Amino acid sequence: MKFAAFAVCVMSAARIGSSFLTATSNARIINVPLLHVDAMKHSAYVVQVNIGTPPQKFFLQFDSGSSNLWVPSKSCSNCKSTAHKYDSSKSTSFSRNGEPFFLSYADDSFDKGFLSQDKVTIGGINTGATISRFPFAEVMKEAKDSKNAFDGIIGFGPPGSAVDNIPTPMEMLVEQKKIEHNVFAAYLAPGENSGSTLSLGGPDRSFYTGDITYVPVVRYIPGFALDNLLPKYWVFLASDIKIAGQSTGFCSWQNGIGCLMVADTGTRILAGPSRELDPIIKFIGPVNQDCSNADTLPTLSLALGGRDFDIGPDFYVIRKLISGEVQCHLGIEGDKDLPNWILGTPFLQKYYTIWDAEQQRVGFATAKAPLPAPVAGIWRPIMPLASANEVLTDEEQHGDLANAKALLANDAGALWDGTEQQHRGLTSGEMLLAGPSNSQTVIMGSFLTVSSLGLVFYFVLHCRERPSTIVTPLLG
Repeated sequence: MKFAAFAVCVMSAARIGSSFLTATSNARIINVPLLHVDAMKHSAYVVQVNIGTPPQKFFLQFDSGSSNLWVPSKSCSNCKSTAHKYDSSKSTSFSRNGEPFFLSYADDSFDKGFLSQDKVTIGGINTGATISRFPFAEVMKEAKDSKNAFDGIIGFGPPGSAVDNIPTPMEMLVEQKKIEHNVFAAYLAPGENSGSTLSLGGPDRSFYTGDITYVPVVRYIPGFALDNLLPKYWVFLASDIKIAGQSTGFCSWQNGIGCLMVADTGTRILAGPSRELDPIIKFIGPVNQDCSNADTLPTLSLALGGRDFDIGPDFYVIRKLISGEVQCHLGIEGDKDLPNWILGTPFLQKYYTIWDAEQQRVGFATAKAPLPAPVAGIWRPIMPLASANEVLTDEEQHGDLANAKALLANDAGALWDGTEQQHRGLTSGEMLLAGPSNSQTVIMGSFLTVSSLGLVFYFVLHCRERPSTIVTPLLG
C-alpha cells in the first residue's frame, strides 16, 4: 500500500505556552525522582515503586513505550537472583486476580505470569501517588533470562493500551483522585547529572524554558494495515527531518502526511527506518571512540508542530566512562523493520516532554540545564546491599535515615536542592533526593540499582515558580 493513499485523522497541532500552565497551575502535581542507571551497553531511568502492606520495594524502568506494571514473582523461574521479588503472602492488602499475563516483544521474547492486585505507591512511601487495588503482573518467566539494571517495568502508555485491558497507573491515579489530570511529564537529566523527575498530573514549569509545542497523537490512518496498533502508543507526526539545516525530504514524499514518531523513555537511542536513518548516519560519518571529533558533527533537526527541534552531537553521541576513559559512539541506529522513528533518551534529555492523554497530544519544550554532577563519572549499577526480598521495617517507613540500610555506593548519592542549587554527597552509601516544588508538589523516593544490564524496548508497529523545597528523608 502506498503512503500517498493515507489520510490522517488527528487534531491540529498547536504551540501553547502560559495558557496551558495557567489552566493547570492549581491542579495537584506529584513529582517523584528518577535515577539514571547507566550500564556498559544500556541505560534506563528508574523509579522506586512500593507494593503491598507493609511495602515491598521495587526499582522499575519508567517506560512510556509500554502500558503494564510488572515485577518478578517470588516463584519466577529465570529472574535474576539480585532482583526484588514480590511475595503476596507478606502483604495484608493483596487480593487475588489470577488471570494469565503474557507480554511479547518485537524480538519474539516475552514475559509470562499472572495478574494480582495490591496497593502500589509510585516514588516511594508517602508521595501521595498511592493506588489501591492496582492490577499488576507477577512475572513467572522473564524475557530471555534478562539481567536488567532494574527489577521490572512501569508502563505509561495511553489509556486502554495495557495488556489484558487493565487500567494504566495514570488512569487509576485520576480515578482515585490522587491527581486531577491524566497528564505526565519527564525531566531526564543526561549522563551523570542529578535531578531527573517524573511529574504526575501535569508539567512542572521549573523544569523547562520557553513555550511548550504540542503535536496531536495519531489514532487513525485509513487504510493502514496495522491501524489497530496506533492507539497503543504515543504516535505523532514530524513534517520534516533535517541534517545540517538541509531537508532530507523523507517526510514530504509521504504526500504531506509526515514521518511517524514515538517518544519513548524506554529506548536509549534515536532509532528509525533504515531507509531514512542510514543516509543520515552516512552523512554524520564515523564518531571517533576518543570523542575527538564529537563536537564537530552536524545537527539533526525534527520539525514538530511548526517548530524545529535540534539535536546536536552533545546529545546524540553517547559518552561512556570505560576503564577510566570517556568513550564515544553514535546513539542513532537504523532498523529495516521499523516503520517509525523512536525518539529515545538523546531527544528526551534535551526536551522536557509532556504526555497528555486528556487532549491526546504530546508536548515538548527546551529542558533547563541540569545541575552539575555531584561526582565525576557515570551512574553505575551496583549489586544490592540488602536482601532482594526485603520488606521495609516500621523504622524505615518512618524515614529514620540514620538507621536505614545503604542504598547506593558512596560515590552515587547526592542531595539535589533546587532552591539553593547545590549538591552534596551523602555518606554510608545513603542517597537523599529532594526536588523543588510548589505547595502542592511532593518529591520523595529512593533508589537501588540491581544489576548490570538494561533492556532496550523498541516500538515496532508491524511486530506489535517553585518557591520552596520539600526535603524528606528517604527510606532504605
